[in-house]
Amino acid sequence: MNRNGTKVEVNNGRGGLTQRAALLMAANVCATIILFVPPLVLARTMSQSEYGLYKQAFQIMASALALLNLQVAVSVFYFSERAPDKRLQVALNVMLFYSAVGLLVFLVFLFWPGWVNLIFKDGSLLVPHIPLLGFAIFLSLVSTNLDAVPIAAGDVRIASGLIVLSQLSKAIIMIVAALLFGTLNAILVAAIIQGLVQTAFMVGYIRWRFGRFLAPIDRPLMRAQIGNALPFGIGGIAAIVQNDMHSYFVSHFFDAATFAIYAVGCFQLPLLGMLATSFASALNPELAKHKELGDYRAIIDLWMEVMRKLALLFVPAFALLLVMRREFITLLYTANYAESVPIFAIYLINVLIGICVHLHILRLFDRLKFFRLKLYLALIPVTGGALYLGLKTGGLVGVVVASACIQTLDFGITLAMINRELKMTRHDLRLLTPILKIATAAAMASLVTVILRYTLLHAPVLTILLACAAAFGLAYIAISFAVGVVTEEEKEWLRRMWAKLNRNGNNRMSSATEG
Repeated sequence: MNRNGTKVEVNNGRGGLTQRAALLMAANVCATIILFVPPLVLARTMSQSEYGLYKQAFQIMASALALLNLQVAVSVFYFSERAPDKRLQVALNVMLFYSAVGLLVFLVFLFWPGWVNLIFKDGSLLVPHIPLLGFAIFLSLVSTNLDAVPIAAGDVRIASGLIVLSQLSKAIIMIVAALLFGTLNAILVAAIIQGLVQTAFMVGYIRWRFGRFLAPIDRPLMRAQIGNALPFGIGGIAAIVQNDMHSYFVSHFFDAATFAIYAVGCFQLPLLGMLATSFASALNPELAKHKELGDYRAIIDLWMEVMRKLALLFVPAFALLLVMRREFITLLYTANYAESVPIFAIYLINVLIGICVHLHILRLFDRLKFFRLKLYLALIPVTGGALYLGLKTGGLVGVVVASACIQTLDFGITLAMINRELKMTRHDLRLLTPILKIATAAAMASLVTVILRYTLLHAPVLTILLACAAAFGLAYIAISFAVGVVTEEEKEWLRRMWAKLNRNGNNRMSSATEG
């Protein structure tokens, strides 16, 4: 407000919400692409057993960081606005909390490294590395809100730069360690160096932003931040236990080399996940608005439209990867991991589930805020039994089938709850008809790809993959236009984009000619 009571819009030169979101999205895409490289290098420089130990160690790290996050870092966003004069204390409180938690983890890992023998079949091989792993977890926790503090302060460009820089430094350090030494010990030392680098980034930004790093501890503020975050963080623990159980299950019953096969088979496609999150983030404000108005019809229509748009990419990605699964895995991880192919084929079910962005719909209803926690607590023992049954009947493939079945059950129960809240009817299912057309186009493109694949049996793997991907893409686009998958509005947008690209290309050619 100005002195006359008129509201003044504050821009600070940082652009609108869409620009900031696009900038962060671009930074996360770059970071994801950068981090895609180190595991591929490690798979080629390490033996299968050593690579399995690496995957187990970093599975422990990933689970620890997820379990111990407890949503405290997110409190930066809320309390920076509630107490704008105490933003430095808000940031330092988060670092102090994670420092304390990380120190506790490090001490446990230092003085009782043998705990891994309780979970891992090859735990004795991991024991010597556990203290280093604990220290790496400690440093990662300390710098866990590397991008949260700049974003909360409105420095989105700096946050984006820190995201890319931190992942670039991580990739470089990991790759150098892999090429020079190729041992798990070297990789853990690299993770420690990276933790120190990220912490330095964090400290440097805070000093630059606030003019100093240290400030008196504000205990009431810290208690408020932790109290606000823990109910959400504790609820997330059950989800992490449920989702990570299959990996630890395999580690308990199989050696590290076999776990390497399983871990490669459970390859994830982070770019698709980021795309779904981006669509959902754009959808959330509209959903919240319609929820306040009680307009469930609009919520259903918006949800179905987002699902259709995501399906345009997710369904063909699923189909292409299913057809080209062997070439995809062996090209990335070499023929040594050919046994991962059937596991990967089953694990791809996650791509189709990701289309629904159903958890974002679930969050609209306050009375369902504990639904996922209750569901996970009920599913954890069911998951354990299913995994054991899958192990006894089908080995690794049986385990991943059991995991996929539980994920599908979880998905189905959640959808049923959402359908009940939205009061959806059979008529609403007709809105999914475009997805059936997309699936038809993807299936026909897959048939074209299979035929081409068998004509290139003796060609190099890279040639086969590129040729088949190109053929699939062309066939899918042509069939999609033919069967009406693409709307007239989207066709017009594509025409405008094509015309713009042509103009830009012609302008560049003209400039080059004049030069």
